[in-house]
Amino acid sequence: YSGFINFIRQRAGLLAWWLVFCILVLSLLPSASIPKLNFSEWLQIDKLGHISFYGSATFCFLLDLSNKNRSLKWNLLVYFGLFTMGLALEYFQSMAGHGRIFDLFDQMANTIGIILGGFGHQKLKKIFN
Repeated sequence: YSGFINFIRQRAGLLAWWLVFCILVLSLLPSASIPKLNFSEWLQIDKLGHISFYGSATFCFLLDLSNKNRSLKWNLLVYFGLFTMGLALEYFQSMAGHGRIFDLFDQMANTIGIILGGFGHQKLKKIFN
């Protein structure tokens, strides 16, 4: 248990950037590259993916910043940066012409993930510090 906590704490920044890379790749894949599922299955998996990736990235960035004793403005930068990245990626999906569209519900799922990642960090930061 403590070994896992130390592993995450020491590599939080690297994990956060790895998650951002995964978000970028998955968000910019052409629609033909995405497995075909029925609509209700896809909707649930897609939104859970947005919540999970953005929440995990938020948590890891905040953990990395708390390890470095950064101020509140850095935390706000994480929230704003991930929110803006999600919004920009939704826009780029619609502009790229790969069969992807701007989906407001994806952005809402991103935002829920960011909020949950922030709450998770607040609740668990004592364990990680």
